[in-house]
Amino acid sequence: MLRAAGHENLLERLPPKQRYSYVFESEAGALDHAFANASLSHQVTRIAIWHTNADEPPVLDYNLEFKTDDRWAPTPYRASDHDPIVVGLRLHPDAPAAAPVLRAQLPTAAKATESVAIEAIVAEPSPGATGVALRVDWGDGTGPQQLPLGATRVEYVYSTAGSYRITLMLAQDGSLPAALSVPIVVAPAVVSQPGRLFISEYIEGSGFNKAIELYNPGPGAADLNRYTLRLFSNGAAAPSQSITLSGSLAAGATYVLCNAGIDAAVLARCQTTNNAVINFNGDDALTLELDGAIVDQFGQVGFDPGAAWTDSGLSTVDRTLRRKPGVVQGSVPPPAPGVWGFSSEWDGLPVNTLDGLGSR
Repeated sequence: MLRAAGHENLLERLPPKQRYSYVFESEAGALDHAFANASLSHQVTRIAIWHTNADEPPVLDYNLEFKTDDRWAPTPYRASDHDPIVVGLRLHPDAPAAAPVLRAQLPTAAKATESVAIEAIVAEPSPGATGVALRVDWGDGTGPQQLPLGATRVEYVYSTAGSYRITLMLAQDGSLPAALSVPIVVAPAVVSQPGRLFISEYIEGSGFNKAIELYNPGPGAADLNRYTLRLFSNGAAAPSQSITLSGSLAAGATYVLCNAGIDAAVLARCQTTNNAVINFNGDDALTLELDGAIVDQFGQVGFDPGAAWTDSGLSTVDRTLRRKPGVVQGSVPPPAPGVWGFSSEWDGLPVNTLDGLGSR
């Protein structure tokens, strides 16, 4: 079968009496073999069997048969009961080949349901290459997308939020592909419309003095069962805690969520206590979502600002922040890391300022 497949038995280059690699009960034969296919056969310079074992007496080998003491030594001799084959090779170098070239600007942040793009694509296959293909895999399970070889830009829309990996690849026959790959954080879809609830006050005080106030700007009552508040801790792209609200909220009214350990004097102003979501620190992010779409956001999902979010002298650590009176709807920061100009929408007050909680 090996001969029929075009392989040469290299032992046949030796005289017949030298082709053995094993001796047993006075009979010699070959347990060890070397074969070469047609392209390798002419690059073989020599074949030899190194008779270090088969010709040596068992009294020198690695077990205690036929002896009263162990005479084995750590040498090549009688280290086994059959011999190794040594093949000499003089390999011819392959013809040099130019590798394909691939350059591009890959995005690292996006929003679900909004277009994102790979820019400035340069894809140069090797001269004369065949089987050339330019593909992109957006990492969300939709599979590779074939691109025209001359493409310089390609857009895509992620349907759901999450963390993915974009891989751009230029492949060709007879060569490893050139590839570029980056992780991308896709934030949830954004719905920003007047009349939706928004975060009107944020309290990150000492101890467990933590609270979030939501406000319904109207014109009608809001179904709280459709709203979820999510906490993204320490730059995480996925929520660490969530709470879905219940009940309804009249137009012009507030809904306050507090940590149960908040100052007892203001606890009566809290509609809900929750020690999972309302246990944020100044470097965390929060999203308010309506039917799964973001209607307001505090901080940037997927980015860690360090100790706190800061902007124009304002900080989110040990502060009470109140939405400015002119703000009538929620907003979402841009996806670029660290770009959150919240001072235009929020006023800062000293730590443990709790007197305005529940009275937007």
